[in-house]
Amino acid sequence: MSLRHNAIREIGSSLSSLTTLTSLDLYENKLTDISTLSNTLPNLTYLDVSFNELRVIDPPLEGFPVLRELYLVSNKISAILGVGQLPSLRCLELGSNRIRTIENLEPVSPTLEQLWLGRNKITTNQVSISSIRCDMMRYHAI
Repeated sequence: MSLRHNAIREIGSSLSSLTTLTSLDLYENKLTDISTLSNTLPNLTYLDVSFNELRVIDPPLEGFPVLRELYLVSNKISAILGVGQLPSLRCLELGSNRIRTIENLEPVSPTLEQLWLGRNKITTNQVSISSIRCDMMRYHAI
């Protein structure tokens, strides 16, 4: 389902009946919170909430047990939190946010194949890059 390029500010429970939905594209809206999506879309494998106004990665993300791709580009996120609760995550895109420290990736590192952190002004790496087995990993040099 694509809801790209709208002015959606709140999701509420409007999508909760779509339990078989596998792909949700909320790119370029006005969302500040996605916590209402958790536990309502158990079959979601693709979620794009890029170009919104998110400040945090809303826990609990364990409500997405089969999520493989998560795109959070160009929001206002300052910390990598909650992604360790995604056991199937293969691709994580956090470019153009406010992240300064690479951290909290160890729990998801066995499944992660692509990690994008460019344009964040990263100054500190608290993760052993060798513990992340990514085919592609991009971030600004420290």
